[in-house]
Amino acid sequence: MGKLVTMLTVLSIGLITNCLIWDAVGLTETYRGDEAKKKLIGAARVGDYLMADIAYQEDGYTGEELISRTLLDVIMASLINETVMSLNESRYYRKREVNECAKVLSYSGPIFDFDSFVIYSFNSTCSLRPDNEIIDSRPKKDSNGESKNDK
Repeated sequence: MGKLVTMLTVLSIGLITNCLIWDAVGLTETYRGDEAKKKLIGAARVGDYLMADIAYQEDGYTGEELISRTLLDVIMASLINETVMSLNESRYYRKREVNECAKVLSYSGPIFDFDSFVIYSFNSTCSLRPDNEIIDSRPKKDSNGESKNDK
């Protein structure tokens, strides 16, 4: 009985400490790059489907032909999205920013009549950067204090 209580206590402390560390680092508010990419591609498929469906209905397609053309369009756009949506799969991205980009990909295509890869490429909402990445545009200096660009 004493060993069980000790084990449960150690396990509880370990879980609480683990949660506190992950929350302090901020990783609970992020998606890993591969997870973020899957979320964006899923949202893009929704937008591409809606856009293609509307476009083909306006062209007069119905039934099986409408479905097959729409699905073919979604497949083609998804293949392009795999290469255009280049996120570093080992880095972490803020959930809020990924979710906002996903909303844009889902709804902007049908509204503005653009494929998702065009929306992703040109919409500032989808300019995702890894979390905690500090961008320093100043030239790097060597140990003598001289700019490396000056040499």
